[in-house]
Amino acid sequence: MSTFMTGYAGAVTAAISISVGLSLLLRRANKLSPSLKSLIQKFVPLPAVMTASTLNVCLMRMHELNEGINVVDKEGKTVGTSKVAAKKALKEMAVTRALLPIPLLTIPPICMTFLEK
Repeated sequence: MSTFMTGYAGAVTAAISISVGLSLLLRRANKLSPSLKSLIQKFVPLPAVMTASTLNVCLMRMHELNEGINVVDKEGKTVGTSKVAAKKALKEMAVTRALLPIPLLTIPPICMTFLEK
């Protein structure tokens, strides 16, 4: 399977699994009031998207951990490859991918909650 398909399949599987799993947990949470369940349900997409996006970048860039990435000097000339740089770059990209959807998936549900009242 190609790297693209592996990344896509992993991300979709993760997103669906998390969404369905959290939704089922919410249905079984008998101690929560219906209004609280409704509020929590609005935020279910957030962990699903965060996980899917992070998993996708990790699966797509996994080969860079094994081979390393090009390291360049100030003039843009390649001076070699580095697995340490690849690990750092992948970690930073994964954190960025996890944090980027937070405003997009938290602000609208919060605003809608206030508008519904």
